[in-house]
Amino acid sequence: MRFPIRSLTRLVLAVALLALPGQALAAMKIAMRVLDANGNPIAGESTIPGFAGWIDASSLQHSVIVPIGANGQPSGAAQPSAVFLSAAWDLATVRLFQAQANGTPFQSVTVDLIDDPTAKMPMTLTRLALANANIQAITYGFVEVAGYFDVSMTLSFSQVTITDFVAGTTATYAWNPFPAATPPAEDKGIVLAPSPNPTHGQTEFRFALPADSNARLELFDLRGYRVRELFNGLTSSATTVAAWDGTDENGQRVAQGVYMARLSYPGREITQRITVLR
Repeated sequence: MRFPIRSLTRLVLAVALLALPGQALAAMKIAMRVLDANGNPIAGESTIPGFAGWIDASSLQHSVIVPIGANGQPSGAAQPSAVFLSAAWDLATVRLFQAQANGTPFQSVTVDLIDDPTAKMPMTLTRLALANANIQAITYGFVEVAGYFDVSMTLSFSQVTITDFVAGTTATYAWNPFPAATPPAEDKGIVLAPSPNPTHGQTEFRFALPADSNARLELFDLRGYRVRELFNGLTSSATTVAAWDGTDENGQRVAQGVYMARLSYPGREITQRITVLR
């Protein structure tokens, strides 16, 4: 889904607690700078002054959700969403996909929201800096008014730092698609260990729980959609082994990318990332 620049800007700046006049919003553009796994920039073709080598983007969607408790006050850690970007289908986006062809995360992805890009020195109003970013999903479309093809990308990451250059504030959020999950530190002695990881398709998950624990092991993509249920039942006193052949519930091979395994048992949940290479 594509978002108009005006409405999208309001969404992102609301996250950054930044208020701007409507005239400034109308002039805003988006550009991103991507470093590959070795720290080398992926060349873009932006014409915005001061952003040579960056990649122009046409839309951006991102949000930060703050859990609210029964007393109306913030309760728990804030949870950022994945980042959804659209860009022209050109040489720069081809380079992006080539750079991640081996499944290695980008070292960083920086997304700037830029005010008045026609000025001699455009100013960055808000910046999103993503660490260990992956392109998880890709869709294509044709922009009839502009007359070009574009590509929409879903970016996952380990953390995002949002900087509001007008207010001079910075906030960093770790990303976990399952914010309600119990941190691994609270599950001492319980280890969810996929092997091999990364995998080309075949892997095994091993975990040990008290006998007769009612457990469920599920695999999700980074949008939160369930890919496969791998175990559902009572455990024995021995280590439980759940095999996965790299397919979803319909028997189709899953795409390359990062997935989340979630082990649920009475009163607890733990999660573990697993990377699939193709």
